[in-house]
Amino acid sequence: MYSIDLPPNAMDNQQDSSIDPKSNKVSLKQRKDSDGHDHTYRQTSPVILVTDDDPMVRFLAHETLTAKSFGVLQAEDGKEALEIFEAKTPDLILCDVMMPHIDGFELCSSIRRMKQGKHVPIVMMTGLNDANCIKQAFSIGATDYCEKPVNWELLPYKLDYILRASSAFNELRTSEERYGLIARSINDGLWDWVFDDDQIYFSPRWKSMLGFNEDDISNDPLGWIDRIHPDDKTRVINELHAHKNGETPHFECEYRISDAEGNYRWMMCRGLAVFDEDGIANRMTGSQTDITDRKQAEEKLVLLQSTMP
Repeated sequence: MYSIDLPPNAMDNQQDSSIDPKSNKVSLKQRKDSDGHDHTYRQTSPVILVTDDDPMVRFLAHETLTAKSFGVLQAEDGKEALEIFEAKTPDLILCDVMMPHIDGFELCSSIRRMKQGKHVPIVMMTGLNDANCIKQAFSIGATDYCEKPVNWELLPYKLDYILRASSAFNELRTSEERYGLIARSINDGLWDWVFDDDQIYFSPRWKSMLGFNEDDISNDPLGWIDRIHPDDKTRVINELHAHKNGETPHFECEYRISDAEGNYRWMMCRGLAVFDEDGIANRMTGSQTDITDRKQAEEKLVLLQSTMP
């Protein structure tokens, strides 16, 4: 069992580990994962795993970081750091490069191979003022580095910035994963037209529903417009411009478009523009639904009705 070194007075009340965040203390709870590991995780303050074979460095890191409301875990080499990481999963790892048993490079590589370690920030401390050393650190997945001797006054601000950037990255990654799941779960093709550079992103489904591969259609808007049936093209363009100019609440249009075999398929296309503070549209995002079967059924119904006495 490993303990977290908390800011001063953080454990005054040992019966209740929830600490008032206004008192500059870490708020912690215990949990167990599916492997039975005990985890102590943060609610209000990040936990830093400091790994260095120099006890003075660990002491100075502990004193500096706990004074700024960080929780601190300590390891004297890479082997112990891996054991602690598997049990605790800290928010950031601050590790030396040169250590016995398992050095900082091997530690970084090992953590990046773990599922829970793919995105944890790793900051490597090095006294080797060597560009190749720094390059190697980044190549194996280090997030950042700091030189020894460490500027202890500035270190908490550096780590805080890295943690905030990591949090923003994780939120973006989650958002992109959510978008990807939604895009794959629906049968529509999605598109996103950025007007500033006049480029359109077409989702893989948008292309495949027309029989095209990923690389068959570029981001040029003409890759879409030029495939629209001549009898429908002017109407589609006019309705796109009307919504882009704010004349309609949304874009919605049925039209025929040529597929990879040269046959026309009916599509229902919908979109919404994003306007800036001056009322200028800077992009339009929407979906395309294949309605060919519906249109063919309607044509058959019209034909059947026309033959009835």
